[in-house]
Amino acid sequence: MTSSEWIDKKIEEEDINFFRYDEFINLEKVGEGAFGIVNRADWNSGKIKIALKILTNNKAISEINNENNVKSNMEKFIKE
Repeated sequence: MTSSEWIDKKIEEEDINFFRYDEFINLEKVGEGAFGIVNRADWNSGKIKIALKILTNNKAISEINNENNVKSNMEKFIKE
C-alpha cells in the first residue's frame, strides 16, 4: 500500500481528519523537523489559531500508522 493509499484509507475510516488546505489562512512557518513543517495559521471554519503540521516524508506516515496500531490494540485490550 502506498502512503497516499494509506492516508486515503485512514481518512475514510475517520482515523484521520481531512481539512482542505484552503481552509487555513495567514500561514507562518514556525519550525521544521525530520517529519515535516509546522506552520501557525488561522482556521477559517473554526475561527481559531492552529498549528498546522505538513508531513513531508514516508517515515512520518509510518510513525502515525504505528501509533494508530498501538492505540487500536490498547482499545481492544481494555474492552476484553
